[in-house]
Order: sequence, then structure tokens, then C-alpha cells
Amino acid sequence: YQISWEVYGKNDSRLTHTLNSTTHEYKIQGLSSLTTYTIDVAAVTAAGVGLTTSSTISSGVPPDLPGAPSNLVISNISPRSATLQFRPGYDGKTAICRWIVEGQVGAIGDEEEWVTLYEEENEPDAQTLEIPNLTPYTHYRFRMRQVNIVGPSPFSQSSRVIQTLQAPPDVAPTSITVRTASETSLRLRWVPLPDSQYNGNPESVGYRVKYWRSDQPSSVLAQVVNDRLERELTIEELEEWTEYELRMQAFNAIGAGPWSELVRGRTRESVPSAAPENVSAEAVSSTQILLTWASVPEQDQNGLILGYKILYRAKDLDPEPRSHVVRGNHTQSALLAGLRKFVVYELQVLAFTRIGNGVPSSPLILERTKDDTPGPPVRLVFPEVRLTAVRIVWQPPEEPNGVILGYQIAYRLARGSPHTFTTVEVGATVRQFTATELAPESAYIFRLSAKTRQGWGEPLEATVITTEKRERPAPPRELLVPQAEVTARSLRLQWVPGSDGASPIRYFTVQVRELPGGEWQTYSSSISHEATACAVERLRPFTSYKLRLKATNDIGDSDFSAETEAVTTLQDVPGEPPGSVSATPHTTSSVLIQWQPPRDESLNGLLQGYRIYYRELESEAGMGSEAKTHKSPSALRAELTAQSSFKTVNSSSTLTTYELTHLKKYRRYEVIMTAYNIIGESPASVPVEVFVGEAAPAMAPQNVQIYYWEADSRNETEKMKVLFLPEPVVKIKNLTSHTKYQVSISAFNAAGDGPKSDPRQGRTHQAGVSKVVTVDVKGNWQRWLKVRDLTKGVTYFFRVQARTIAYGPELQANVTAGPAEGSPGSPRNVLVTKSTSELTLQWTEGNAGNTPTTGYVIEARPSDEGLWDMFAKDIPRSATSYTVGLDKLRQGVTYEFRVVAVNKAGFGEPSRPSTAVSAQAEAPFYEEWWFLLVMALSSLLLVLLVVFALVLHGQSKKYKNCGTGKGISNMEESVTLDNGGFAALELNSRHLNVKSTFSKKNGTRSPPRPSPGGLHYSDEDICNKYNGAVLTESVNLKEKSVDGSESEASDSDYEEALPKHSFVNHYMSDPTYYNSWKRRPPAATPHRYEAVAGAESGPHLHTVITTQSAGGVYTPAGPGARAPLTGFSSFV
Repeated sequence: YQISWEVYGKNDSRLTHTLNSTTHEYKIQGLSSLTTYTIDVAAVTAAGVGLTTSSTISSGVPPDLPGAPSNLVISNISPRSATLQFRPGYDGKTAICRWIVEGQVGAIGDEEEWVTLYEEENEPDAQTLEIPNLTPYTHYRFRMRQVNIVGPSPFSQSSRVIQTLQAPPDVAPTSITVRTASETSLRLRWVPLPDSQYNGNPESVGYRVKYWRSDQPSSVLAQVVNDRLERELTIEELEEWTEYELRMQAFNAIGAGPWSELVRGRTRESVPSAAPENVSAEAVSSTQILLTWASVPEQDQNGLILGYKILYRAKDLDPEPRSHVVRGNHTQSALLAGLRKFVVYELQVLAFTRIGNGVPSSPLILERTKDDTPGPPVRLVFPEVRLTAVRIVWQPPEEPNGVILGYQIAYRLARGSPHTFTTVEVGATVRQFTATELAPESAYIFRLSAKTRQGWGEPLEATVITTEKRERPAPPRELLVPQAEVTARSLRLQWVPGSDGASPIRYFTVQVRELPGGEWQTYSSSISHEATACAVERLRPFTSYKLRLKATNDIGDSDFSAETEAVTTLQDVPGEPPGSVSATPHTTSSVLIQWQPPRDESLNGLLQGYRIYYRELESEAGMGSEAKTHKSPSALRAELTAQSSFKTVNSSSTLTTYELTHLKKYRRYEVIMTAYNIIGESPASVPVEVFVGEAAPAMAPQNVQIYYWEADSRNETEKMKVLFLPEPVVKIKNLTSHTKYQVSISAFNAAGDGPKSDPRQGRTHQAGVSKVVTVDVKGNWQRWLKVRDLTKGVTYFFRVQARTIAYGPELQANVTAGPAEGSPGSPRNVLVTKSTSELTLQWTEGNAGNTPTTGYVIEARPSDEGLWDMFAKDIPRSATSYTVGLDKLRQGVTYEFRVVAVNKAGFGEPSRPSTAVSAQAEAPFYEEWWFLLVMALSSLLLVLLVVFALVLHGQSKKYKNCGTGKGISNMEESVTLDNGGFAALELNSRHLNVKSTFSKKNGTRSPPRPSPGGLHYSDEDICNKYNGAVLTESVNLKEKSVDGSESEASDSDYEEALPKHSFVNHYMSDPTYYNSWKRRPPAATPHRYEAVAGAESGPHLHTVITTQSAGGVYTPAGPGARAPLTGFSSFV
């Protein structure tokens, strides 16, 4: 260390001593007594000497503890600083080395904690301190102390309470997480700002979220959350399977804070929102159609395309379309086989992801298979049979396979040659034929076939006997369904035909009835007459049926056979997966799965239970190649299971919830479900995703209190306090004294709120006297005292005593701060508008109290004080606005206003504060720079116009000849004086009486003041003609007298040079002229003026000209004389 000392103010007496680094104390000797010294100490390193700490002491005078500072004044209040001015206290005979400022922050009161806000060192003469690092929109009260070498002083008196100005929030919300909510939404969660970081009015605090697609950073969208306590936002209407980037900020009425760090989220995979493009179909044979298509647009794929499905059905024939699956997303064509011949098919193509099927292509593609030889005609019967003729009736083939061009009927005797037929061809529209010339009582074989352009089709053969003895057949018998032939969706019916009634059976009809309450439905009416068994299909699994049968010959139908025994089809795999599957975090390592059972009609048997498949997903940042290798959408579960990607658990068929435990924290899981019976599993449900690691608290905390309300009035008084730190203790303030409260608490995290603990009850203490404040009011004229900064709901006691030489008896009263019972409600919608010179405050009337509102009071809170004070009162009840001039407000200070309604019960609840508005008046227009520029340009233009007018006027003048006499008639008056010498000229004290033409308007024109060298005289300058007497009195000069008749002259020679206004004529027309230069008018003689009209119109010139009248040429003056000057007024 380096220590130096010197006599205060004498640098030449400076001494320096160096100490080692372990020495922290040194005794200075050899000082002079009663001398002030300055001592400096600095640390020293290899780099040099550091900053110096100084102290001033007086030798021989032991220092004392300093005194407390006083007169604390606060000014320049800003959001984060304030200026503290003070009067330093007693310095203790040594320099002050440190100033300490303490404050109460937020909560103000005698019991509140004081914290150190600022320390200033090495400023012994400071009287002003700038207190930095204050919190915006926070109440403060300051006190300070000073420290010298002996120790700290006592604390000063507390300052007034101030409130710092509002400022935008300093920080963004924290713990921002984004999770997938659905295919088109993301769920954003965050931890709200604590109260101390609002930096403004809590009612104005909110949050703003901006988000955009990662591949489109220029298309930014935004949403606003106005609730400052909100912790979650679901962003809707997003694109499927798209990554988004998000940022978040907090804002208040002043502005917005910084943006948070970037977070990313991806919406869930969904079904394709568009169909494959360019779908086309082409029939390649009578049973095959080739389809081709292009892929789905990338922006509409909404996930990984696992394959395509072709939906097709025969138009007007198939009730439901069938599907053909094409695996993989690279194959873009398919060949449909096994189709009906010459049938129009409706075709559509769709893509699918692991979530499900996308949109089918539109419009429908219609394509007809190629034609082929037709099938046999159907329902061949012989309604009329005679001994020698029969009539045959038929229906077109069920499978025409083309356009029917005609029919061929061939018949022969049954006992004749099998190759000898009588053949007849008929048209395509013919449905019956009569064969004649037959042998009686003989059997004939008939064959009927149809023809298309591809040739004759398969014939239908029937036998008929030419007889007239026929009857209806007997019903079939011995119906049997072998159990071995029963499946889940079909069975086989066997029977024995009955008697044909001497007419061959043409076909059988089978009917089916579903038990228990179904009706008989015809399954088929075209079973061959030769058949003794039939396969019945399209049945429902695990369903009981009964069947019956009838036969038909040429005469008609038989009765129905006896019903079979009830037959139950076998079970099949469930047709639907469980519905409404959801996965919710239950604990930090478990997930609760919930679902709805499949519909009963889709169970297809006895439900045995459910299987839950789950697997851990890769992080969203690393999702990539593995997912893209899956090519089987419908078999996704089986494929993944084969790869051991999923784990499986079984659940009972009676359950609808299941908890998956022992999962990894902070991992994404995918869950799918199936229902199963003894046959197998249903299709898989739509996959759901869940994030494991965050969950709402599962139980209430113990021995903590945070929700609180007054006992027996919970709905009206319940309040909540939020702590954002895991502290086990909280102090609840601003409660009512001697009141029972119940308190409970719940914990929360980003996943939600936990349950509340059981309420605990407690009573606040009875209020006592917390502080006594005494105010001394000087004089006897003041009968009131304004008390501010009271606490709402607290009762205050007041005592007033008068004093002369001593205090007299006291008068007591008490009042409870806050609205009185029955007072009006707070006004609403307070709005402040500012104009150039005034502020206008507007509001809307609030709820009326028990009595009508009688008026309003306006309170204001200036930014440099922080306390509400009455600003305007006695505002009429009908008013809804109030205007105040800006000159009544302090410049540079922002104000907040609120309105209080008043009725007979008292003052009501104040309205919400208005927005802060500055009292800075706008500069008047004539102080703006542009106004000065306009005025300067206008003045310059005006001067130019005047000069231009004078030039034009001067050029228009013409010289006039005074010999004509017109020059005098055009003048109002001329006065000519002969001066023998200018030096001897002196006006007589007698009154010069002239006519009115001499003094009328002569302030507008004055004679020139020529220089002696510029005088010119000639005969033309003398006018011998008079136009009447000019002077009423002679003019006497002290040296020489000249007759006035010899001195009158014309001023035409001077018209060009005479100004319109001059100093001379200014005084000629001024009455004070007679009071100067010994010129005094007689007291008894008034001034008389008369008007004389000119002989002709023209400009009136007001001039006074003096010329020499001694002949026609210029004669030099005598010795001692001076050349006369025109115009005696020039002398004046």
C-alpha cells in the first residue's frame, strides 16, 4: 500500500510512505498540532498505483461520530432512479468517507424492513446523490446516514413516499415450453412475471407471442394474452406437420419488454389434406383397369405418405366401394383385376399417413371395362304349355358383358339326337318365344343364349313336357346347415328338392332372418334348379340366423320350407379400435391413458380386453430417416411391433383407463390402442403423443398457507397470492384486524395446478395505535388539515387542540379510510385526451349507491410525488368530462387521474387510474422554426414590393412649369423664407399663423435637406405669380427682414428628390414643434386651420422650401454670410 499525507491545500508538503501488502494500519508521526491534513491511501500492484481513498482530519482534535443528515428532498424521479438532496450533518471534525442510503421498498410502514439501496464513497462534500437501480412503478421511502473514520451517524428522518415511474418490463417470461396439442395447434406454457417485474400498473400487464414457420421467417403472426397470471396459450389454425418458431415478451401500458429465447415446436402429423394429382384410368381388358396418379403436393402431405388407397365400385351395382392398397409412397400406379365385364366403375385415389386416410381425389373417375361374351339369360320359364306348343319367357343375362344384340332359342326332343336342334334367333328386345308343332306328351330340351359383338354367350338349358297336367312344386325339405361350413360371415345351406308338380323346377329362392327380432330378407332368387346347396354370405359375425327356401316352376312358387334351426356365425376380430384415446401426464414418470370402448355392433364377438402399445419417440430436432422408412400404414402396429419399437400392456375389457409407469423423464412417447377377442385384434387407434416429465402436482403441500378468505364469506372475500419461488413461508399483508381468516395452498407447475390443501383458520390481532403523528398548524385562520397516504380500511383517530399560551381541551373523532357504506360505485372508462393547451378527462357513470350521486371529485397523482391528492372537486353530477389547462400542471411531470363519485353517504370507490399523460405543453405555432422562416420570407417579399412600387411611382412624375400657376394650385401651401445667412437665422418668438393647408397632413411629406454644394438657382426657380396671401403675419428675422412676397417659389424642381415622409415634416405637423427651439405659441391665440382646394387634381405635396429671391441669377452672399439652405425645419 502507498500512504501519502499533506497539509490541506499545500501540495508541496506532501509525504509518501510505502507499506507491505499485509499492513492495514499505520501511525503517522511528526505532524503539526491543530493542522488539517489530507491522507490518501492507494493499493499498489506491478501494474501501478490504483484508485486513491482520501480522508481529512485535524491533528490534535480527536474525531467524533458524525451527525445525521437532514432536509431530505427527492426530485428527478424516473423509472429507475431518483435524485436525493440533503443537508449534511455534523462531520465529526473529519471528512465524511461514505454516504449510505436505505429505503423501504414496496411495503411502507414503521414495521417494514429497511434495506440498503446505495452507497457513495469518497465524496465528502456531496449534497446530492443519484440513487440508481430502483424498480419501476414501486413505492419507496428513503433515509440516509453519513460515515466518517469513527463510524456511522444516526439515520436521518424518513423522506416522503414516492413512486417511481412506469417502464417496460425488463425480462421475458421464463420456462417457456412448447408442446404439440393437435395436428393444427401448439400448446405454449410459461412462468408468468412476478409482481416485482411488472414495472407498471398490474392491470396493463400482458404477454405477446409471435410465431412463424421455420421455412417462412418473413410471415410472422402474433397473439396477445391480456391476463398477467395466465400460464398457457394454445395457438390454433396452424399447418399440419410443420415446425414453428416462437418468441414471447411481456408488456405493460408503457411498452414491451425483451423477447424471449427462440423455442421450436412441430404440429402433429395428420392425414393428407389434398388428394393425389393427375389421376387417370384406362381399361386394359374386360376385367382390368389401370390407374396412374401423381403424388400429393408437399404442403398438403401433412406427414409421411405411407401409401395409397384406390376406392372403386361398379356404378349403380355395388352399394359400398371396395379398396385396393398400394404400399409405399414411390408407387404411383395400380392394376385393378377381377372386375365385372363391360361395367362402368367409379374410381378415386387417396393417400394415407400413419394417422389415417387423406382426401379422395375428385371428381370421380368413370371408366368402363371392355365387353365380352354375355352370361346366360335368367329366369327362363314356360308359362303356357300345350300338347303341341309351348311359350318360353326369359330375362336378360345378369352379366350382359356388353350390348345384347339378340337371343338364340334352340330345342329338340329329349330322346332324340343330342346334336340336332331347331334354332331360332330373335332380336335383343324380344323376351318371349312360342315353339309350335311339338309332339304331345313329350319331353323337350330348350337352350337359350345371348349375343354381343364378341359372340354368343353361355346357354341356359331347361326341360319341358308337352302336357296339360301341371301343378305348383312342393317346398324343399330337410334343410341343414353343417356347423363345419359356418364362418364368421358366411354359411352353407343344404336341402332336398320336393316334387316338381309335373313341371320342372326353374329356380330356388333363399330367405334369411337375423335373430332375435329381424325380418325375413331375400338373399337370392336366382339359384339354379339343379342346385341342392347354396353358400349364404355377407352375414355379420357372432350373429344368430334362421333360413328358409322355396322352389319355383312354370306354374308358380311353392310354399316356404320349414325354418332351419338357429345358426350362429363365428366371431371375428373387432371392427373398430377404442375411441377418444388420450394420454395425460400423471406423474413425472407415468402417463394416464383414457379411452372409450368400441361400439357393440363393431365388436364382432366377446371383447376380452385392450392392448396398449407405446414407444419412445426421437426428439423433434432429430426426427428423420427412421420414420421415413415405414411403408405400411394399415399394418403400422404390426410392423413396429415386429421391429420391437413398441412395448405392450393388456388391460381388462371393463376398464377405460390405464396408467403407464416407469417411463423416462423428458421424453416424448407415442401411444396406440387395440381391442381384442379370441380371434384377434382390431385395427389400431390413431396415435397420440405425450411428453413425460411434467405433471401437475399430485398432492397438496403441508403446513403452508396461501389461499385465504374471511370465514363465513368465502365467495366475497377469497383472494389468491402467487409465489414463484419454492419458499415454505409467506407473509400475507393488508388483512383486516381482529378477523378470522381461512388459508389453503396449492402448488403448480407448467403442467397445471395441484389440489388445494385443507383450509386452516386463524385470527388477526386486534388493532392498536401503531403511530401518533402530531401536526402544528400555525395561525388561527386555517380550520382544516389534509392527510394523505392513508391505508384503505384502517380506522384513524384525530384529536384537535387550540393553543394560546398553552393547549386547551381536545376534540376527538375517528374515520375509516375507504368508501363509506352506501356510497356510489367507481366510475368506469376513464379516458384522458390531450390538446395543445388543455387536458380533457372523460368518464362513464358507475353504479349508484343508496342515494343518488351528487357530484364528482377528481384525484391526481404526479409522477414526482407518487401520492394521490384531490385535484378538482364540486363537479356536478350531470358532468361526464372535465377540462383543465396545461398551465395548471407542472411542466415535465406525468400525471395519472382517477374519478370518485360522491353522494350523501360519502365518497365512493375511486375509478381505475387513467393512463399516464405528460403535462408538457405543446409549443405555440409562432415558436416553431417554420413560422419564423415563413415570416422572414414574407417580410422580404413585402420590402421588394414596396421598393418596386416606389420606383414605378417615381418614374410617373413629370416636371411642371411654375409660370403657368398650376404648380401652386396643386399644392396645399408653400412658405418661402429669405435667409441672409444660415448662421444668423433665428426664429422670432411671435406666433407664425398659417392656414390649414400648411399644417394639414404635412406629416406625410417633408422637404429635402440639401448640401450646400448641391444648391442650384435660376430664373425658373422664382415664381412671380401669387395665388393669394400665404402668410397672415410677417416673419421677422433678427438679422435681416425679407418681404414675404419676394420669397414664394415653386417646388417642382424638387419633386423627384423629395421623400414622402421625413424627419422635417414629422415635426412640422406635430404640435410639440411649437414648444421646441424657443417657438412658443401665444396662449390666447388658438390654432386655426382652413382647407384650400387645389386647382387641379394631383398629388398633394407638403413641403417648406426656402430660396433666395434677389434676381434671376445666383449671387454669392456677402462677407460673413453663409449660403442659405432650403427648409428652415431642417435646422429644427
